[in-house]
Amino acid sequence: MSESTEPARPAPGSPPNDASARRPRRRVVRQGAEQETVLGETADDRGGHDDNDDRLLRDVPPHWGRR
Repeated sequence: MSESTEPARPAPGSPPNDASARRPRRRVVRQGAEQETVLGETADDRGGHDDNDDRLLRDVPPHWGRR
């Protein structure tokens, strides 16, 4: 029997054993749809006046009405 003096090769695709040879992990950053940050109330927070609001306010008790 002949013995080989070559070091064992890692399997293809397996990570190297030496930590310094590994690449650092890349951080995943997902881009949002926002273009910029705006402070304050949005149109959704303020609400709007709709033609349907008056009709709906007639159907509720007065203390549930406008502020």
